[in-house]
Amino acid sequence: MELADHVGMSRYKLIREFRGRTELTIRELIQQRVINRACRLLLRTSIPIKEVAFRCGYASPSAFTVAFRQATGLSPSDFAAQNRKRKLL
Repeated sequence: MELADHVGMSRYKLIREFRGRTELTIRELIQQRVINRACRLLLRTSIPIKEVAFRCGYASPSAFTVAFRQATGLSPSDFAAQNRKRKLL
């Protein structure tokens, strides 16, 4: 793991330290950041969901939709529609 080498720790020590300080794994933190970016794109732009998926690093829109639904409880299109309605109120 390059990150572990960069900070001078073994892979396992880095994982334990990171989780102990943040209560998240490195993967979970990255996933949170990616979903947050997707939310911003869905709220601030009118680009298609397919494009949001690719801009956020997903290989396919379906993989993005699964990850987004797991993280938010909504599909990307439902999230965008609900938040557009809130803006109009």
